[in-house]
Amino acid sequence: YRRDVFERLGGFAEDIERGEDDEFNYRLRDAGGVILLVPRAQVRYAVRGDIRALWRQYFGYGRAKPQVLARHPAQAQARQFAPAAFVGALGVFGLMAIFGQPRALKALAGVYTLLATIATLVLLPQRRWQLLPPLPAAFVCLHVSYGLGFFAGCLGLASKRLARAVRPGAHQSTEAPHPPG
Repeated sequence: YRRDVFERLGGFAEDIERGEDDEFNYRLRDAGGVILLVPRAQVRYAVRGDIRALWRQYFGYGRAKPQVLARHPAQAQARQFAPAAFVGALGVFGLMAIFGQPRALKALAGVYTLLATIATLVLLPQRRWQLLPPLPAAFVCLHVSYGLGFFAGCLGLASKRLARAVRPGAHQSTEAPHPPG
């Protein structure tokens, strides 16, 4: 970004951890700006060293998304809710399995496994087969951690709003009412 764009739009929303760039992009688009992606650009990207670090990263992204969408609801897209829907379905079908309906959870796991396998084969870079074993595990990590983070972000947003609503004296005047006349 050019510096004048940051100055004009007020910079990053530093109160949104792991979502400040996302929120800035939405503000930029709301202000009529465009985000230019240059496919030929080459960048270096350092991947997370292990699955726990990947989990923390995507949990944080998921936790930030409700705050971002609360500020920019028109920017919401169905794909942003898919991991949370998947985690919700896991919970519902898991309960169904506990109460005697194991086929529901097996069906969900089967569909997810099929989709993850297809995505793995499509995304496998240049047929580098040594990457095949960790990719499905990475997909599960990304989707479940983001989905759980999204729910945590929704709870955090709701608790902040509730705290503001019930804070003593938050909406009450401290002055005595003026007598009529």
